[in-house]
Amino acid sequence: MIILASSLLSISYYFPIIINGYFGDSNLHGKLYRSKSKPIIELVPLVLLSLLMVAAGFASGPIIDWIAGVLTFFEGN
Repeated sequence: MIILASSLLSISYYFPIIINGYFGDSNLHGKLYRSKSKPIIELVPLVLLSLLMVAAGFASGPIIDWIAGVLTFFEGN
């Protein structure tokens, strides 16, 4: 039941985005679904976080090894 409710909420959230993507602005004229351009200073944290997450994905081996070392250290104490 929870999965069904979650799916319905997801559909209701993404439906305007999908309609706008496939049918353009003419379908949504006058609605609140239009995006506004952001200043570059607001995009810098998003881009930086995205790049860090991609780098963490490529370097996951050393990160996992470090976490395993920390866990074994705390298990020994």
